Amino acid sequence: MRKILVISDTHHPYRKIPSEFYDLLFDDQDKKLYDGIIHCGDIQDIEFYEDLLNLNIPIYAVLGNNYDFHLQTNIPVGRIIFLEDVSIGIVHGNGTSPRIIDNVRKEFLGEKVDLICFGHSHTSSIEKIGEKIYFNPGSLTSGRGSSNTYGVIEIDGEKIKTCIKKFL
Repeated sequence: MRKILVISDTHHPYRKIPSEFYDLLFDDQDKKLYDGIIHCGDIQDIEFYEDLLNLNIPIYAVLGNNYDFHLQTNIPVGRIIFLEDVSIGIVHGNGTSPRIIDNVRKEFLGEKVDLICFGHSHTSSIEKIGEKIYFNPGSLTSGRGSSNTYGVIEIDGEKIKTCIKKFL
């Protein structure tokens, strides 16, 4: 079983990860609570990305449309990862909320993906269309219309469980 934290759109005035973020990642004995972190794009500061790398948790990140240009050589625009028996497409997304899933779907046409993680809208959503799950964790630090949010994916073989949680 794998447990993955999913975040996106970390636009914020801080150059460091907010201290409350560490409470999501580690228990009281500093044991890791997640097997990886998916970041669906818009890492605004390279320092934030470097802090993520220093957590010693696998990071699966993509760029976006608002990011530190120094990240272009280290982070792809889109990617597919495989965890247990599940394939996950990761992309930031583009367009307005009504069209964003259509735009995200086009990014992975012809690819075998079970779950697509994306961001851009700053609004969380989980939608199943056909056999695919479209998962937007919202924004960790600048949610629109509601609170800041993040997502959790649990994978057990080919079974996928997803949820959205409030942050701060």
